[in-house]
Amino acid sequence: MITNAHGKAVDFEQTIEYITKNSLLYPFLSRTASYAKGAALGCILDKLDPELKHKIEDSKNNNGSTQFEILKTQYSD
Repeated sequence: MITNAHGKAVDFEQTIEYITKNSLLYPFLSRTASYAKGAALGCILDKLDPELKHKIEDSKNNNGSTQFEILKTQYSD
């Protein structure tokens, strides 16, 4: 669980938004939060592509893609 300075629980997305608005906290993203980069990428992709979860999941009709493959299709030339 992540808590703010007042001890109130906050979710991952709120934490990322707070950090990105405060450049002094950027080193936290590169060092302390390294383990959470996959989760951060998931949050970003959820905003960029609401169908993300359906594209990642394997099914009879779909061979699931990785997060990187989906991101690459959004921004490659």
